[in-house]
Amino acid sequence: MIICPDQTCAFSELHCRQPFKCNVGMHLCPDQSCAPSVEDCPSSISCPVNYSRCEDNSCQTDCSNVMNKVSDQAQRRRRLTSTNSTIYSGECGDQIVCPGGECASSVFMCATIDSCPQDTVRCPDYSCAESKEQCVVRICQPGQYHCWDGKCVSHKSQCSTRTSCPEAQPVKCPQGNCVASVQLCDRVVQCPINSPYKCANGECRSQESECPTFITCPANRPIKCQDQSCQKSKEYCNQIVDIISASCTQDQILCADGSCATSISLCPTTRSCNQGQIRCWDNNCADSIADCVELVQDQETNPSNTPVRCADGSTRADLLDCPTQIICPDDTPIRCEDGTCKESNG
Repeated sequence: MIICPDQTCAFSELHCRQPFKCNVGMHLCPDQSCAPSVEDCPSSISCPVNYSRCEDNSCQTDCSNVMNKVSDQAQRRRRLTSTNSTIYSGECGDQIVCPGGECASSVFMCATIDSCPQDTVRCPDYSCAESKEQCVVRICQPGQYHCWDGKCVSHKSQCSTRTSCPEAQPVKCPQGNCVASVQLCDRVVQCPINSPYKCANGECRSQESECPTFITCPANRPIKCQDQSCQKSKEYCNQIVDIISASCTQDQILCADGSCATSISLCPTTRSCNQGQIRCWDNNCADSIADCVELVQDQETNPSNTPVRCADGSTRADLLDCPTQIICPDDTPIRCEDGTCKESNG
């Protein structure tokens, strides 16, 4: 097998995806995404010592199981040509495989991968750290898929939706906010010793199972913007970024809900669903995406008179009008739907 330009494996050059062409003024990154410059490209994963980076971007001591799965998929692929890229069948059917591993109808619908600031590394759990030694490695069981948020599932379709950034603000910082350049990202804040695991939204917990439940968008509104609303395309995220862009002072950090705090321990706790449940577009929990309230194609998620979507799913005219969120203590880090803090979401 060979390594293609997009860092995936294939039997020959004929099975590699054709490089995507970026718009004028944008740089083509190694993962085939587009960024304003090479410095703004999403960071590649750095595996700790004695671990190898496998083709599915997971860090393993042995990649043989991953390679067998990749080989089986490659044998099932058939090459199809479209106007923008090469599309493969297999796990994604007649859709393309995005840089983050998700399936999408086109490269324009792919979610945005985080860019780590200079002098930091990207860990296997997609967080940014000052060194490999500070990374936490989680290995999924054979046959499982490692989602972007650290969870292990049986198929990638069960993963929550990764946030997308619009073309005007194409760089996604480790804190989840969208900016024009990686130089505008806030400093990377390391988790404390008692809560070493950094969740996908930047919150710190003792282990991945304590991380909050992230929104899964429906198929007719597959793009999740920075405010966690589900939209038809990234174009709808432009106005949202302009509205909610918070400006924290130098002695503050940006929290997951868009607020500012003097330390990561003072950031509000994002709510979690029960184990096995997903979070719907309206911020409610359900057993599956089919059980979520239907989001009509042209339905407004953020009304014009209250365009700001708060962390609790409500909308307000201004971010400062959002309800104050609860901070759960270290011994009961899980914030339930009823607002109470528990030891686990079991």
